[in-house]
Amino acid sequence: MVNRKLCTTRLSSITDTAARKFLNDTSNGDSKELACSKIPGFHLCKRINKTRITGRWRFRYTNASGKVRKLTIGQYPSLTPAAAAEQAVEHRTNVNNGIDPLQVVAERKEQQRQLEQLELSKIFRTVQQYLDGPYTEHQSSKIEGGRHTLSMIRSGFPDLLERDMESLSKADIFAWQQGKYSAGQAHSTVVRAYGALKTMLRHAVTHEYLNANPIASVQLLSPPDKEQERIIDGDTAERRRMLTDEELQGIHRGLRLYSENQRQKRRNSRGHGKAYLDELDSVPYPHWSIPFTILAMHTGLRPGDIRTLTWQELNLAFKRLTKTPRKTRHHPDCSGLMIPDTNLRW
Repeated sequence: MVNRKLCTTRLSSITDTAARKFLNDTSNGDSKELACSKIPGFHLCKRINKTRITGRWRFRYTNASGKVRKLTIGQYPSLTPAAAAEQAVEHRTNVNNGIDPLQVVAERKEQQRQLEQLELSKIFRTVQQYLDGPYTEHQSSKIEGGRHTLSMIRSGFPDLLERDMESLSKADIFAWQQGKYSAGQAHSTVVRAYGALKTMLRHAVTHEYLNANPIASVQLLSPPDKEQERIIDGDTAERRRMLTDEELQGIHRGLRLYSENQRQKRRNSRGHGKAYLDELDSVPYPHWSIPFTILAMHTGLRPGDIRTLTWQELNLAFKRLTKTPRKTRHHPDCSGLMIPDTNLRW
């Protein structure tokens, strides 16, 4: 039987004895490399610092573009001359075959990293596992908000904690959302909890524990009319009152000043190379928000109802606007809110 250790040692002219002598001998002056006479480019590099002298196995070669590259094989004596020589022979063979050794090493490192990441992803598969593992570690680095975010996800998604993160679906989120509304949870709380979950899944994708966020494009459903009414009204219903004359005058004054500001900005733009823009001096309302505000003041309609106005709700012949507010449209006896002709000029 052939002695494998003897064969591999003979691949290189650098023996263990020669390596130790090179590193310990101070009579070699400025010589920092011990070259191998059998493997072109293979050498032991001497590194001298304040406390000790160390050795590093390296391989020098010229790539396909003619650039000299250096590749570190390992440290001496943790990597023996025989083992280092085996790797050097492999690198030399790759160079002779037109293959860049540094690229090969980089590909191997990436493959190893992917394998390690795959093993980690198998450990942290469920929402609970990732929440208690990498995400808890991530949140612990934050000065504020970390514990609250973790608690929000734990308490907000008890039925999804044991689910594989990749298996989450739109149906899961919609069912969860409806369950929260049925339990009387506010829409704002639902939105915050869902945002926290999506942020955690995005973190898992960024750190390659998850290939893709399965609910990245899933948007929450609009809240039911009762919840929407509570959102709009909130705690201000009992504090509603009519605007005073002084407040009304202030709003009108603000609208006039804003209109003039918009017109002046347009004049400046037209005078500085943008003459193609329409002039606003002869336009009654230089910005859409102005008639929007006036309409809201004279009708009392909510912003959402104004945005959803249609031409069918406006009777130009009788100068009358008939609107069924979202808040009361589910009432069977509601025929709509009739708003008679009003002087909207200000």
